[in-house]
Amino acid sequence: ARTLYEDADFFEHGGAEENYPLMRAIFGDNWMYEETPTKPNPKYEYLCRIVDAVKAALTAINQNEQRNNNKA
Repeated sequence: ARTLYEDADFFEHGGAEENYPLMRAIFGDNWMYEETPTKPNPKYEYLCRIVDAVKAALTAINQNEQRNNNKA
């Protein structure tokens, strides 16, 4: 486990394909096929819409506060 942990430190310097031996050692032979989405996840899409709505609301609040500060 320690060797894999140390090897994983270098993972950020390349993609998964460049680190195939490490990915195989950690996740097994079929690592690139495990949990690959085959269709959109409605719960994830719903959560993304909520996050986008919150971002838009916060942006609007921030812009409104800036306008009020510029008037003063």
